[in-house]
Amino acid sequence: MFAGCCGARNEWRPVLILYIVIVVILSLVMLIGGGYLMSADPSSTLSKLWDKLPNDVRVGVQYEFSCCGFDNTADMPGDPCPILPNMTSMTSNASAIDGCLALLLDEFGSFYDQAGLGAIIIGAFLLLMCMFSTFFLRSLNAHLKERASV
Repeated sequence: MFAGCCGARNEWRPVLILYIVIVVILSLVMLIGGGYLMSADPSSTLSKLWDKLPNDVRVGVQYEFSCCGFDNTADMPGDPCPILPNMTSMTSNASAIDGCLALLLDEFGSFYDQAGLGAIIIGAFLLLMCMFSTFFLRSLNAHLKERASV
């Protein structure tokens, strides 16, 4: 933003062109990222993340959401499972305890759509700013040509 303001104020074409290029790149990244978030499947992303989490983080998530395992109690639980202190001797009550996937989707699933929509809106706004900057650059070129001919 600062480059655009300085370029406009001082009528520096190279700085304005640099600003336009940066804004176009940022807006494309925002639009592509927003589209990816809107089309992404949160459960597969959470599954990949759960695989990579260290045990202490899994236990913390299980404790926070009162769940055990990812999809069910036997699916990669943090050791020890907070609500089942001894996972090796599961009882019939263990099947009544939910895995963390459904609870995590309830908590974070809508954030994908919200973040994607926000990124698309911001990307569209950046493109609009880029269009205005391009119009200003064209008028600046005409102004500089007029000044040079006088």
